[in-house]
Amino acid sequence: MRIPLKWTLPAATLLIGVALGFVSRGWISAPSAKHSMPGRSGDYYVCEVHGHVHEGPGTCPVCGTELVPAEKMDQPAAKRDDRKVKYWRSPMDPTFVSKAPGKDNMGMDLVAVYEGDAEATAGVVTIEPVVMLQMGIRTGVLARGKLSRRIRTVGRVVYDEEKLGTVTSKLNVWVEKLYVDKTGQQVAVGDPLVEIYSKELEAAQVAFLDSLKDPRLTSKEVSAAERRRAANLLESSRRRLEYWDLAADQIEAIAKDGQVRRTLTLRSKFDGIVTKKNAVEGRFFKSGTALFEIADLDTVWVYASIYEFERPWIREGQPAKISLSYVPGKDYEGGIDYVYPYLNEKTRDITVRMRFDNPDGVLLPGMFANVSIDSNLGTDALLLPEEAVIDTGTRKIVFVERGPGKFEGREVRLGVRSGEGDWEVLDGLKPGERIVLSGQFLLDAESKVREAIRKFLEPDGQDKASSKDQGQKDREEGR
Repeated sequence: MRIPLKWTLPAATLLIGVALGFVSRGWISAPSAKHSMPGRSGDYYVCEVHGHVHEGPGTCPVCGTELVPAEKMDQPAAKRDDRKVKYWRSPMDPTFVSKAPGKDNMGMDLVAVYEGDAEATAGVVTIEPVVMLQMGIRTGVLARGKLSRRIRTVGRVVYDEEKLGTVTSKLNVWVEKLYVDKTGQQVAVGDPLVEIYSKELEAAQVAFLDSLKDPRLTSKEVSAAERRRAANLLESSRRRLEYWDLAADQIEAIAKDGQVRRTLTLRSKFDGIVTKKNAVEGRFFKSGTALFEIADLDTVWVYASIYEFERPWIREGQPAKISLSYVPGKDYEGGIDYVYPYLNEKTRDITVRMRFDNPDGVLLPGMFANVSIDSNLGTDALLLPEEAVIDTGTRKIVFVERGPGKFEGREVRLGVRSGEGDWEVLDGLKPGERIVLSGQFLLDAESKVREAIRKFLEPDGQDKASSKDQGQKDREEGR
């Protein structure tokens, strides 16, 4: 049967393409290096698994098999390597190992690993320089430094509780007249607040004037004891008026005039603004009733919340700054006045109280402010970059460079973390050691693989072949 020419050319092209694909993927071995490469054949090395040719010794970047000089590829297999085979492994799955040659679960021929090949000693991983570049391993040197952190949070401005005052009626009184009739009004010490009338206060004035006119005070015919008794009575009546919040000049005016005043004026004992006014003209108030509440705004408090892990960075007396969104570019300086010794159960944070001077009255109670606290523990600590730590949940691991291409995984104990992302090292590392900053997760995976292989080769009288290898043997034996 004659095949038409129009079918012959496409079919030939297809066959050539398929053949090239097999060669490029390593399914058909490449020609010997000494036939395909110029120069001496010993300058080139070949992967026995894939047939890929490489310039210079090393391991195959695909499967990790040690490269063989190209000149040995033409020699019998028995003469290529006189070393003893330690175990066999899958070229694609490093965890698949066996003590005998065969195939892995993907049907690929196992690769021999010889004695003397670069393997990790206990806790040490050895990596070829080319592989290190591919893994992106980057290292750095440990050094000491200061632990510092800037804590940022939001605070709320409140009244300074130490400068809050209440004007209270100590008698049953009627309010006759108000001198301060609105909240927010500024008052000073001695300013009149309210004019009151009280029966008890009127009787106390009468008793004071009677004591003042007692003839025993000036008579020479009475004994010294009687004179002292009259003086004590006068002093007690005067003190009663003082206890009912009459000022000294008011008492002196009563004594000078000798007249009982129907109403008396209560004066402020505090500087500040009236934050609450209960007094109303004509209303009766029982003793103990608060007539006014006054707050001094020369200083204010700021409450802020910090997280639990930030507690070691906060202490009383530490400087703090706040800024307001509507006053850009200006910071108000103050300090931490008190750190509350308990945790807020719902929000899981700690309350910090700060004190700020407020001479211009810009800081108003109820405002929100941006809080900034710069903290320095003042200790010369060994600082470990956060990116170098592998946190397993129960342990923290850091890889240390032991030599060119040799890395050791080491468990460390860490303290607080600074604001720059550095951990305080308490134990496990020393200054000047070179640690791995990137690629440590690949090193961790490699160390686990090699640890599994090491346990597989331990001669304890029990076959430690992997479950995959045992399953392969069972299939070969027809179990």
